[in-house]
Amino acid sequence: MRLALVIAVAACGDNRQYDEPFFAWDGQATVGAMALDHLLPDDPGMFDQVDAVVGSPWVAMFYAHIPGEMSRLDTLEALIARATDDGLPMLTYRELAEGPPRGGVSLSFDDTEVDQWMLLRPMLQKYDAHVTFFVTRYFEFTDAQKAELHQLYAEGNSIEAHGVNHVDEKKYVAQYGLEQLIAEEIVPSIEILRADGFDPHAFAHPGGAHTREIDEAILEHIDLVRSISGAPKRTTH
Repeated sequence: MRLALVIAVAACGDNRQYDEPFFAWDGQATVGAMALDHLLPDDPGMFDQVDAVVGSPWVAMFYAHIPGEMSRLDTLEALIARATDDGLPMLTYRELAEGPPRGGVSLSFDDTEVDQWMLLRPMLQKYDAHVTFFVTRYFEFTDAQKAELHQLYAEGNSIEAHGVNHVDEKKYVAQYGLEQLIAEEIVPSIEILRADGFDPHAFAHPGGAHTREIDEAILEHIDLVRSISGAPKRTTH
């Protein structure tokens, strides 16, 4: 009942294209995620979202940007600690794609800030937790940044695709067409990671902009697609 209440609230307003911030293991290929940027470490909506999946097979989905800047390190640790206290594993998108099904929490980070992502390593090691990094503009990464990303990958984190140039997909399609979006922005962002030794299973829409038609076209090349679902909302009193 508690999980149903969370979903009903999340589906109103912020949740774009009705992608719920929960993963259900039922053949689902598109999923939303709640934003942790600028949240305080005692945010009740964040904790409600985690607690809602206790005792269920569902995964509560979160995402953030730039640890230590846009997302507070103490907030990220509070999320992981709450999952640990609830007995919920932190699941990467690779684990969501491969299974086996089980309840948990998933946290992902978007964009290019691999130096800041490295700040998470002591925290992740403390809780034996793993997260996902959605990478854009990988062609601009230095050798040192690529080495850092490989280190994060070797430690059990997922490295996934986030577009070649981080374009607004809806505007891009309106100007150039869906076929060009897939050929120029989506597929190359997946292939460049595979060519460098990663094994991507998911794609995150830059800025959350997408349509069902775009989702379906992307899913011909990858297992999962992630959008965004606004900030966590308080669902219990």
